[in-house]
Amino acid sequence: MTASFNHPNTAAALPDAANQQDLLQMLVAQMQDAAMLLSLRGDVLQLNGAAVELLGYAQSELESERLHSIIMPPYKEIFTYRFEHSSSKNPFVQSALEIDMQAANGEALPLSLSLSLMPVGDGFLLASLRDLRSEKAELRKLARLAATDPLTSLANRRTFDERLARSWKTCTSQHYPISVIVLDVDYFKQFNDRYGHIRGDHCLQLIASAIAQAVPDDSCLAARYGGEEFAVILPATSASTAQKVAAEIRNRIADICMEMEGVEHNVSVSQGIATEVQGQFRTAEALLFAADTAMYRAKMEGRDRINQSF
Repeated sequence: MTASFNHPNTAAALPDAANQQDLLQMLVAQMQDAAMLLSLRGDVLQLNGAAVELLGYAQSELESERLHSIIMPPYKEIFTYRFEHSSSKNPFVQSALEIDMQAANGEALPLSLSLSLMPVGDGFLLASLRDLRSEKAELRKLARLAATDPLTSLANRRTFDERLARSWKTCTSQHYPISVIVLDVDYFKQFNDRYGHIRGDHCLQLIASAIAQAVPDDSCLAARYGGEEFAVILPATSASTAQKVAAEIRNRIADICMEMEGVEHNVSVSQGIATEVQGQFRTAEALLFAADTAMYRAKMEGRDRINQSF
């Protein structure tokens, strides 16, 4: 569809200006990348085929709209203001900027948007759009990999430490309790010696799955803390509730030997629990140390036990 352009040019200049506008429209239409032609005030005058495919709008759906009508916060108001004050003497040009734009189906599309001045007639703006969905998905994938223990698919130690710091700050500032469970697999060296490291790794995977299933909700975090040691963060969780979570973990882990063909070794964990309430611990590190100490006491008292720090 060819858009109409009305500019107060002199009669002598009209043919040349019209030819330039036609050439500009042809250029935009033939661009392989998604592009839109705008007035200096942000009116959408033309979408090329790639932009139609990317955004899902037909030309007729946007030709009476302004670009900022489909730009999502926080940049919507900024673009509205900049377009309102754009003129041939002070055009709104913009280098590549990451924004979210609302597609025809309501989806928020992450895009890189740049605005370039096209000096034809009184001036137009060329909006170049680059789809960032694949890049964003790849970054999210890399972030997940960086935060995850590759063997067990639980959070890794770095992620645990970062989450504990955040959860501690949130809970203590709002006077909520926060509990931590530290778990260590009992006699794991003997298990590895008897059944081999491949079976040992499989056992750790089953234990990790049991812990993850016992965690109450997404506000909590289960992590592999190192070797055969695991840890769980339970924000806004009392000592009694943490005890129930630990008991659930113990029950689930007790069934693991039944899932491993040829394994007669009973699998168990020793657990230590510590709960911050009313300023009992001064730091997140002190809370974690208390849970770890309680776990070691459970080891000394016979293993396969849950020990609460008081």
